[in-house]
Amino acid sequence: MEPSVWLGLGRGCTRPAEPAVCTDYDWKVWAAVWRAEAAWLEGARINGVKGGERERLSAIEAVRDGFESGNDKIVLFQAIDTMERVLAEAQCDGDPGHVLK
Repeated sequence: MEPSVWLGLGRGCTRPAEPAVCTDYDWKVWAAVWRAEAAWLEGARINGVKGGERERLSAIEAVRDGFESGNDKIVLFQAIDTMERVLAEAQCDGDPGHVLK
């Protein structure tokens, strides 16, 4: 089965709309979407013809714009920024020379 049929890829069905700032709920939705896509692609790799080559190409085409200039990119950069901030706070702990081990 094509990813566009199972996940609605290429038709915008899997992407939450306009995440200017992500709430806790938004993070959970985006994480669930990406996990579902990854699981589908893993299944296609294992069970698909030629290791799911056609399915992977179709999925890449469907999500490319989102990761190049769309909501996926925004969410990804927000997640990276949040991780960097949390790690910096954990490392600092009042002493800028303190490093996590």
